[in-house]
Amino acid sequence: MEKNILSKLWTLLTVNYIFCDLFSLYDSVFLNKLLYGNAGGIEFSESFLLGVSMLMEIPMLMIVITLILKNKAFKIVNISISAIMVIVQTGSLITGVNTKHYLFFSFIEISILFWIIYLVSKYKYVKTTIPSNRSTNL
Repeated sequence: MEKNILSKLWTLLTVNYIFCDLFSLYDSVFLNKLLYGNAGGIEFSESFLLGVSMLMEIPMLMIVITLILKNKAFKIVNISISAIMVIVQTGSLITGVNTKHYLFFSFIEISILFWIIYLVSKYKYVKTTIPSNRSTNL
């Protein structure tokens, strides 16, 4: 398995998050509530927006972090972050009323996260060796 595939899956996940939120703005009922700062029983305060921004930064960082991390850290971080994001997305489905497009995107997002977990769980550590510069000819 190439790490590029996982990085692309994190990118796909991030794009799905963005488009789901963008399409939510086309829902006039939701948009009207959002303009008044309270939608689905959630107050869209500065603190709430900062918290959500920090949470959504995680999958975006994973696009690059996946390519950088080595072996055990790579596996632990990808599986842990994926599991956390599954819990977050599932939690968002439990709270409030969901639109059809939100349910659709949530299904795709959770599927991508499970796909990441599956691929990473099958990942075999790559043993790297540093070539010696010593000459064998004496």
